[in-house]
Amino acid sequence: MLQLDRDEEDAPPRASQSTSGRVRRSSRWVARLTLAGLAVGLPFWQGGASWLAVAVAAGCVGVAWLFAWPAVPHKPPRTRIAWLWLGLGAYSALQVLPLPRGLVALLHPAAVDLADAATRALALAPRAWLPIALTPGDAAFQAAVYLIAGAASALTALVLMGSGGRSAVHRFVNLLLGATVATALLWLLAHVPELESVTSPGLAALARRTTFVNPNHIAGFINLGIALAIGRVVAAPTSGLRFAYGVCATLLAVAVLASTSRGGALALGLTVALTILSIPRPAKSSRADVAAETRDARRRVLSIAFGIGLAGALLALPILEEQFTNGDLAGDPKVAVWRRLADLLGGAWLVGRGEGGIAVVVGMGEGAFPKRTDFAENFVLERLVGAGLPASIVFFAGLLWVFYGLRRRGRGMTSAAPLFIGLTVMLAHNLVDFSLELAGCLVPFLVLGGALERILPPPSALARATDVDRSTDLRITRRILWGSGAALALAGALLAGAHQRQSRDVSVAVGALAGTEAVALVADAFAYDHHAFYLLGRQSLEAGDRPTALLRFDRAVALRPDSIHARLFRFATRLEVGDRARALQDLKWLLRHGEGEGNRVFDVCGRSRLCEPVLLDAIVADPTTSETVARHYFETRPDLVERIAVTLRAKYPDRRFAVEGLRGLLYAKRGLFEPARRISAELLANPATADYGWMLEGHVLGQVGRLYEAFHLFKELCERTGNYEACTSASMCIVGAKRPREALAFVRSLWPKLRDQPATASLYWQWMAQVQYQLDRFDDALESARVSHGLRRDDVTTTLTLVACLTRTGNHGEARDLLDPLRAHFPDNAEVKRLWAEIEAETRPVALHGDASATDEAEPHLER
Repeated sequence: MLQLDRDEEDAPPRASQSTSGRVRRSSRWVARLTLAGLAVGLPFWQGGASWLAVAVAAGCVGVAWLFAWPAVPHKPPRTRIAWLWLGLGAYSALQVLPLPRGLVALLHPAAVDLADAATRALALAPRAWLPIALTPGDAAFQAAVYLIAGAASALTALVLMGSGGRSAVHRFVNLLLGATVATALLWLLAHVPELESVTSPGLAALARRTTFVNPNHIAGFINLGIALAIGRVVAAPTSGLRFAYGVCATLLAVAVLASTSRGGALALGLTVALTILSIPRPAKSSRADVAAETRDARRRVLSIAFGIGLAGALLALPILEEQFTNGDLAGDPKVAVWRRLADLLGGAWLVGRGEGGIAVVVGMGEGAFPKRTDFAENFVLERLVGAGLPASIVFFAGLLWVFYGLRRRGRGMTSAAPLFIGLTVMLAHNLVDFSLELAGCLVPFLVLGGALERILPPPSALARATDVDRSTDLRITRRILWGSGAALALAGALLAGAHQRQSRDVSVAVGALAGTEAVALVADAFAYDHHAFYLLGRQSLEAGDRPTALLRFDRAVALRPDSIHARLFRFATRLEVGDRARALQDLKWLLRHGEGEGNRVFDVCGRSRLCEPVLLDAIVADPTTSETVARHYFETRPDLVERIAVTLRAKYPDRRFAVEGLRGLLYAKRGLFEPARRISAELLANPATADYGWMLEGHVLGQVGRLYEAFHLFKELCERTGNYEACTSASMCIVGAKRPREALAFVRSLWPKLRDQPATASLYWQWMAQVQYQLDRFDDALESARVSHGLRRDDVTTTLTLVACLTRTGNHGEARDLLDPLRAHFPDNAEVKRLWAEIEAETRPVALHGDASATDEAEPHLER
């Protein structure tokens, strides 16, 4: 496989060569090296996801195009795969062009509705000319990627048709294989914990910056190298080379498995299976040596497959088992997009919603991607949503036609099998989690497609030998060059138009402008983007124009209903203008969905005297939010906690809520144990609130000093429900009860619950230090206290625990250094005073009779 037989085109040149021949040969090699370097280097630039990476790629392909002109061969390639992507790029470019409003309304009504809603929110007149694409910046960028990749593929096939083309493919494959091996080593050194000891920090940092976007993309690139390596194992002429290529294939497989990419693991199995199937079976009439060679090739591939399987079983089986068995497939964003496919195609099935904007389109509604996702990482899904149903059918029919046409070229198929398998596996991997929309994935893919065109010559019936046919071929070659040049020029224009107009650029682009300039930019480039309208709303709010700010916040929420920041600012603005009814609606949503942003809501309420009555109304309308609000105000506003509880009891006399338990805990802290016990009894009477009642009862027991009883109550609740508060309360009670052996066993059982977060892990080690201190295991206590303090250096309790352990083990100097800042900030704290007095007592020098350093003032009683 990949044994590139010499033909007439690879014959050595004659001794006497003209100057034009040397120029032609030199320019051909410059073009070849430029395209090979692009295919190998572009994936390392974060997958070619940035605008600058694609612009550099366009420049490199332009250089190759310039040097391809003097190197025009007399036999043009059959660049079917290149024209397919060039056609996709041209179609995508049409989606960016402004068209008459009436035509767009006929082809894509949603685009007109979106533009009209944007102009109303911006107080502008309706636009007469509109693009079809909802996200014109993203569509222009993606169209440029397709055009650049298609031009690179056509030029690769063209410059490899000259003298030495087959040997150039041979070198190119070696270069690509070496790049994948280097990539795999970098990935393993930077991301496998067991190898951290042999990796310098600088090398690890370099590897993390230069090894692709994520594990899925690196797995896709390495699988391509595996196909090439196994092909070389089959075709290598000596046993030493076969062994070296086998080691490379196994190393690459280990890297794919170590990446924990589920799609990468599946593609790895497909690579091995297709390689085995690609080895031809000898015909019955074949010679004995041919049959033996074929059996030997199959044996080599099976040996590599066994080695890869063994490596996977020994090194990566636990990782893969975790990925495949515990992965939340139902919650995967790509699966969610498939479920919404009919809705996404509705109203846009004819022309699509524009290339490159699928994540933005999905975000226009509830259930959007949980984080920024530029692509769905599924080429079929991207085409259906971006290009529409008719264009998708044409494209995929063309892709099948191209692959079928390549497969029919029987002569040379054995040599081309590794490249053919690699491209097929990249397409299959793309259906799971490998994005062909990225330039760093698509450009190498299509450059390899151009090389495949060179390895697989057209059927003999298409070969031309006459002078007339050669002149015709020369005209075809010139047309290929002119077509590639036109594609590059169009790609350059699209890239210029997409600069800082992609959805990822909205914060920088809009934030850098103000007033009418920002409004015009949003109307022209970001009419679909909720964040753009949020930024404009902030600008209007800062200018004091609240009505305009509300219009823009309304538009932001309409575009992205789950936009927390837009709702938060709209809520604050509605409070300021006195729109209490609609402010209540926003507040109810924020309390239900705000999660980490809940504190921001409370910040708004803390700055506005109008918020508190709206907050009470929201709690009455949705009592399930009462606990969140009460816990936030538990320490700072106990009066508000009590008011919430009283208000809910008046509104719902027959129901009890968690806020009642917090109210009872306030009573217990004030020493009002009887009211607290009455509340706990009421909570225990209702199965829905019984756990809150037990929590309150435990806190009352702890307040009256019955710590051991409180511990058992909290422990039972912790083991039964896994409630974090119950578990931590149980730990504090048993540590305070001075029963260290029982405390040690219980605290150790909490490690799986507490280890994931630094704050909770610090608590665990703090309790371990206190228990070990009680057991007189002071050295162990000191080590645990150091770990606890290292995780939370700003926590007073962990610092005091460490100071106590240092004092007990005689490290008075370090203890004094830690305690000095606490004395300055908490001069009246009893524990700080006690520890300082203990350190002073243990470090005070003792004055003896006859000691010249002793003075009457220091130790007068020793002188008597």
